[in-house]
Amino acid sequence: PLYSSAASDVYKRQILECKNIEEAKAEIFYRDWHLAKRQMTWFRRNKNIEWLELNQVPSYIYSRMASLSKI
Repeated sequence: PLYSSAASDVYKRQILECKNIEEAKAEIFYRDWHLAKRQMTWFRRNKNIEWLELNQVPSYIYSRMASLSKI
């Protein structure tokens, strides 16, 4: 299964308690947004992450691979 943690069991239980499908959708959206927010906070604190714009990725990968081939 996609989710198999204890936290997902809490998600499932709370979503099943929703009164209708619209309330369940809103609950999923809200919880997903908060999870993404916590993840981004964690990533920002990690000083080893190099943030790139999408158009910078190919040249970054090329330069990293080139430097590895010199080893």
